[in-house]
Amino acid sequence: MRPVMSDTFTVYAYDEWGYFNGETMEVPYNGGYPGPPARWTNVPVPQIPVGMYAVFDHVQWSLTSQPHPLPPTPELPVEEPVVNSNEPPQVI
Repeated sequence: MRPVMSDTFTVYAYDEWGYFNGETMEVPYNGGYPGPPARWTNVPVPQIPVGMYAVFDHVQWSLTSQPHPLPPTPELPVEEPVVNSNEPPQVI
């Protein structure tokens, strides 16, 4: 008896630092599929022991004990002061 092939395969998501974020998606096999979207791979994630993290380097997954880095602090927009031409400028 021949093994039954699935009509889909799994892709795995990782963040901007390469850390597996726990998301998976089933993608259909078809000739028009261009490949996984950005920050997704079809390379299976290894078993991740407690206290370890899976990190993808665009070729393979590796395990690390280093926790996920903190996200960068977003830059706050600089607001330009509104100048009303009918009032004198304020000195601060």
